[in-house]
Amino acid sequence: MSLKNNSILIIDRNKDNARLLHSILHGRGYIVESAESYTEAEIKLNETLSSDLLLLDFSLVPGSEAAGQSIAGLMADMPVIFLYDDDSALAKIYKAVEWSRTCGYLKRNSGENLVVAAVDAAFRIILQFRQSDARRDELEIMSEDLQAAVEELEESNAELASANSLLTESEARFHTVFQNSPIPIAISVLKDGTYLDVNARFVEITGMTREAAIGKKTSDVIRLVNPGDESAILREFADKGIITGFPLVTENLSGVRSHSLLSVFPVEINNVLCAVSMLTDISSIKCAEQKLLEKDRMLAEANSMLNLVIDTIPGHIYWKNRNLEFSGANMRFARDAGFTSPDDLTGLRSEDLVLKDGFISDESEDIDVMNSGIPVLRGVVPYTTRGGEHRWYRKNKIPLRNTAGDTIGILCSYDDVTQSKLNEEELAKSRAQLQGIFDASIVGVALLRNRVFVKVNAALCKTLGYTENELLDHDVRMIYPDDEEYKRVGIELYRGLTEKGQAVVEARMVTRDGRLIDTLISSSPVDHNNPDGDICASLNDITELKKAENEAREKEQRLRVIASNVPGIIYQFYADDNGRYNVSFMSDKAPVLFGINASDEDFFDEFVSRMHKDDRQRFFDSISKSVEFMSQWEFEGRFVKNSGEIMWIRAMSSPVRHKDRTVFNGVIIDVTDRKIVEEELSRREDRFRSMIQSAQDLIFIVDRNNLLTYESPSVSKILGYEEGFFIGLSPFQLVHPDDLDLVMKDMALVYNSNNPGTPTSFRFKHSDGRWIYLEAVASNLLSNNAVNGIVITARDITERKLAADALIMSESKFRNIFENMSVGYFRTGLDGSILDANPACLKILGFESVEDARKFLGNRSSNIYADRHEWKRVRDSVMAHPDPPVMIVRFKRKNGTEFTAELKMKIVSGIDGARMNVEGLIEDVTQRIKTQEILIQSEKMMTVAGLAAGMAHEINNPLGIIMQNAENAMHRLLDNLPGNIQAAEDAGIDFSKLARYIGARRINQYLLSIKEAGARAARIVGNMLQFSRGTDSMFDYLDINTVLDKTLDLASNDYDITRNYDFRKIKIVKRFSLLPQIRCTESQIEQVFLNILKNAAQAMNIKQYDSDEDPVIIITTVDKNDFVEITFSDNGPGMDENTRKRIFEPFFTTKLSGSGTGLGLSVSYYIIVNGHGGTITAESSPGNGTSFIITLPAGKGAE
Repeated sequence: MSLKNNSILIIDRNKDNARLLHSILHGRGYIVESAESYTEAEIKLNETLSSDLLLLDFSLVPGSEAAGQSIAGLMADMPVIFLYDDDSALAKIYKAVEWSRTCGYLKRNSGENLVVAAVDAAFRIILQFRQSDARRDELEIMSEDLQAAVEELEESNAELASANSLLTESEARFHTVFQNSPIPIAISVLKDGTYLDVNARFVEITGMTREAAIGKKTSDVIRLVNPGDESAILREFADKGIITGFPLVTENLSGVRSHSLLSVFPVEINNVLCAVSMLTDISSIKCAEQKLLEKDRMLAEANSMLNLVIDTIPGHIYWKNRNLEFSGANMRFARDAGFTSPDDLTGLRSEDLVLKDGFISDESEDIDVMNSGIPVLRGVVPYTTRGGEHRWYRKNKIPLRNTAGDTIGILCSYDDVTQSKLNEEELAKSRAQLQGIFDASIVGVALLRNRVFVKVNAALCKTLGYTENELLDHDVRMIYPDDEEYKRVGIELYRGLTEKGQAVVEARMVTRDGRLIDTLISSSPVDHNNPDGDICASLNDITELKKAENEAREKEQRLRVIASNVPGIIYQFYADDNGRYNVSFMSDKAPVLFGINASDEDFFDEFVSRMHKDDRQRFFDSISKSVEFMSQWEFEGRFVKNSGEIMWIRAMSSPVRHKDRTVFNGVIIDVTDRKIVEEELSRREDRFRSMIQSAQDLIFIVDRNNLLTYESPSVSKILGYEEGFFIGLSPFQLVHPDDLDLVMKDMALVYNSNNPGTPTSFRFKHSDGRWIYLEAVASNLLSNNAVNGIVITARDITERKLAADALIMSESKFRNIFENMSVGYFRTGLDGSILDANPACLKILGFESVEDARKFLGNRSSNIYADRHEWKRVRDSVMAHPDPPVMIVRFKRKNGTEFTAELKMKIVSGIDGARMNVEGLIEDVTQRIKTQEILIQSEKMMTVAGLAAGMAHEINNPLGIIMQNAENAMHRLLDNLPGNIQAAEDAGIDFSKLARYIGARRINQYLLSIKEAGARAARIVGNMLQFSRGTDSMFDYLDINTVLDKTLDLASNDYDITRNYDFRKIKIVKRFSLLPQIRCTESQIEQVFLNILKNAAQAMNIKQYDSDEDPVIIITTVDKNDFVEITFSDNGPGMDENTRKRIFEPFFTTKLSGSGTGLGLSVSYYIIVNGHGGTITAESSPGNGTSFIITLPAGKGAE
């Protein structure tokens, strides 16, 4: 029976524990279902028909007797593992679950291994249950078959007895019984076995008809399978005269075999001795017996396998019957108890045993388990043996129950886990040590799973520049520079792990900050039997090592090249303490160079004999001196070749002592060519010295300590010092302190390089105390034995330096003026190409740089003119006049806007008079021209205002006369004064009648109208005079509503016949609020208000109104706490957005040419914003009228 793919039903109210068990068992291949109650379990069982094992929350059982009976009825005889929380509750469950087949107990929150072990053990018990049930069922069937066969045999014997009785009574009745007997019966002649008669049953088993069988011999009808049965039957019949129950195996003519019991007894028929044979078929009984034997064999094999399995368990296992007598054990327990076989334990008790380690369980504990039915699951417990040794055991005792639920024994197990316990403690220490090593290791270490970081140490994070969290759970691809390197390293590591069990690979990696590093990866599998599992890898940063290896390899290569190209002989010779010399080694070039074909032993003597006689003794003296003082040995002398040619050689070595001799390792070089060159150099040096002494430049040679070793004779001439003054001194002490650092840095570069230095200028102190400028170049000739120093060549550049400084200063001044002048300056080619422009010029034209201008204008200055005709005019003027006048020109900026500028240009000529380029000055005068126009317009307005004031004064006089005379006339004609009455009487007129006449003709009304009109005209003239005073008015606190009323009075007299509008035809709606007084200039504010009203009237004049619509201006004032808001709204034609944005620009007007200056609203803007610290804005859209909103600060204003 397989333990996998079996079904398990979990009934547990603890959802978390149920989910944990479900996950563990499902992962082990079991089919798992879960339920939280009996009702849900019943549904699950009905859906799945049945489950092989039940994991039951035991707290569900004792809580309700009805519930216990319900589940007992639902899952009777189902194998169960009970789930519990603590050992104290186990007693309750054993009393409540007698209906169950208990297969174990499992404590909640047990580890995965314990869960799997408990379930696997339960399924092995289930296997035994099923095998026992099968054997029981088969035995019951076999017993029933055997009982039926016995009953059949008894019935047959009874029938046979009845037949015999009948035969004695009546042959006819015998024949009837004979033929109808269920037992095969045959009557044959005893002498030869010929059949005389057979019954129907015999016919059935033989397969022959009755007629065919009669007359046949026995051997022709039935074949005995066992050859010896025939003689045995005859012997028994001869001995006993009767045969009863002789077992036979027969085979009929069809080949069918049967097991039978043969009974034969003699009978005399018609005086012939015959035999009556009866065959009782026991084939079914034999079959049942065979099956029973087979089952017994299988049971024996199963018991043997179970014993084998138990014997392989490393612990001690035994089980006892209900009398607590041993009924079985595994071999380990039996041997520790001193027995050779577990069978020897049968019938013994615990007190009869003495185990080797002295441990045996307490029998009282066995009694408690037997009586209570509660298992003892102790886990690991300490124990002290009889010898005083402290050990650890794992002990468990489980009650055994029969199918009826009765406790029939106990199963006990214990195991000495002392070593495991010690191993666990040691393992814990080792783990702690390994973790410490892992964390403190200076080598990067990582645990990888499928090339994903599972664990990393600090050294690895430091090497790669990542934090631990940035690496964990990420693929190692992140630390490789490319996929190719990632794949290569992976392939090599896998090959090493699978073939050798470990792998070492060099790899290129990239750190978090992008640096490429060389690393050495060493890896091995955590489980050597599974190279595809987790991998432990160490990572060493070998970047510096690789660099050092490369450098060493390069050095080695250079040394090899040097060694192969050494022009001399590499040698080793020695001088011993007895004054003998000999050669130990001489390179292969020696015979070729010296022409000596001697062995190493004879080489030295042959070499010395060929030396020039004048140099031989000096050769030995130099060796003796070097041996004596252990100093560097150098020798230079002549060697005579076989041809007689003289060869100069040079030998060098550093002697070392070795035992009783001094060993010289060195090189002998052919310096013949050098000697020839030296002689030539000596001659050249003489010539060179002569040249230097006559040279005009200064020449110095300084050694490594910057001390002068040579100076040219020109020193005294140029510097004024006596010849030889600087020898042994440092010339740099006379360098100007401000230049000394520069000079010494250049000298340091020359010292470290074989290349000539760059020319350097510096100040040097003359003998007369003044500073002169020198320009010097140094060359490193320290390696030149003839010079052995730094050669410095210098010349006096004082005059050139002063001229250059003056030129630089002039250029600096010009550049400063060029960069900072407010007027734009530019230079162009004669063809119009752009050469240069200062920042002011670029700003005026709207360009960022000269390159920007060249690119935008296509490198053609003509493209900046607003009109090409303008450019031609300017070009012709410049080309025609050597000093063209200043011109006013329209230009176009980069953004497309046009402006007016003053332009002054002229042609620049070279020394030879040839025209080179054009330079010019440009100044934006757009604003200046506009300002001039504003001033001109202001002058006009001031003139008009003056004229208006004069006219107002002239009008005031006749108005006063008119008003005064109208007043006098009214007094003289209407008042009842004595003078008036007297004058009327003198004239013959009745004064009262005259008064009635004047009233009847409304003369008094006319005079009153003349007076009122004069007063109104005087008020208008007064307002005009106040308005015309302009800036002469001072700031004062005024009521804006009053100022508006005065302005409306002025506006009501505004009528322009040329523009065909009359302000009096416009409806004025005043919505004034109570306002605080505003500090302002009344005349200026009136000018603003009047300008807005006139513009509104003129705009509404051009709109065609419907018959039911009149032109209206609504004036609203509102107190806004810190300021006052005045709004003029009309229902005129309105204006578009572009016009609205520009209405406050100077000279912008929408009126026809000559109808306006375009300054009204710009001046108004200036008065409100700059003069009074307020704001003025406009809101409008075509067809919806216009609103001007003015705000003025309350109680404040411009000073």
